[in-house]
Amino acid sequence: MRRTLLALISAFVFAWCRGTCPDVDPQAHLDVDKLLGHWFIVQKTGAHHPCLTFNLTANIETGAYRIIETTQTSKIVNALGLQHERHSRGKLTLSDSGAPGVMDLNLPLRLRTFKLTIFATDYDNYLAFVTCKKGFAFTNKPQVTIASRTPSLESHHLEPIYANLLKYSINPYVIETVKQFECAEPGKKGVIVKAASDVVGAVRGAFGSIAGVFSPGKKVSDDLDPEVTGEYEIDVRAGVSQ
Repeated sequence: MRRTLLALISAFVFAWCRGTCPDVDPQAHLDVDKLLGHWFIVQKTGAHHPCLTFNLTANIETGAYRIIETTQTSKIVNALGLQHERHSRGKLTLSDSGAPGVMDLNLPLRLRTFKLTIFATDYDNYLAFVTCKKGFAFTNKPQVTIASRTPSLESHHLEPIYANLLKYSINPYVIETVKQFECAEPGKKGVIVKAASDVVGAVRGAFGSIAGVFSPGKKVSDDLDPEVTGEYEIDVRAGVSQ
């Protein structure tokens, strides 16, 4: 009896630890390069910030992709002169050459890898994907992201995405909607943040000039130098919205 009880408890704990992240089928014949560029996030599981966007770029040398998600501050923070943008970087690599829609998402600040599955896109209007933690996790609920090339997405694009999610017992009607109106201009800063940035920039410039006097010579580059990689944290919403 005791062994049976322990076995049942172990099975329950193991099932709970596995989480509830489904094995979603990726979109067939996906061309990732057609997804490059700017996207507005219109719905995302657990989203708490407005005006979420991301930019997807390719690294030709490594064959990997870089995703930079941009978050804007709330109205209350903006009213205090503290308006700013935050950027989260991630690296996407193909995990299965036979299924380009399944990728590994590495987030340096999270210190773990996620499985990202692109299950719906027409490249020009909408993009939908599911992310799940890879490896052992006590909870592993799916995070759904639905993005659009424009700040809003028509219902006739959303309906097939919802139908696809329902096939995997994912309720699309509880996914948080991301507000994409009344968003600030790209890169705009509050007066306090701007003043602080100007001071920091001036100090860095002064110290850089002094260091240049004592350490002449060619700068040693690294893979994070945008002048070398050609990769900048640039938000291209202005070009898209016009």
